[in-house]
Amino acid sequence: MTLGSELEELMERVAEADRDLAQRLADATRDDPDADVDGVSKGVLTTVDLIRIRGRLDGLREAVLRLAREVEALKPDSPA
Repeated sequence: MTLGSELEELMERVAEADRDLAQRLADATRDDPDADVDGVSKGVLTTVDLIRIRGRLDGLREAVLRLAREVEALKPDSPA
């Protein structure tokens, strides 16, 4: 697996929960514009959203750290 595909896979996993919530909220608001799904209502930023945003940022951090380790491993040893 290439570094690029590994990072893409990681980002997909991070975004999956957000896409699922967005789809469930969209489905619910078709029937009721004031619907609430997992504590999230249309157009309202709640604590649940902030926790999910934090999760995405943690995922991005993990991706960057993994990339940094890969780049560091590719560097030739520096002369002493």
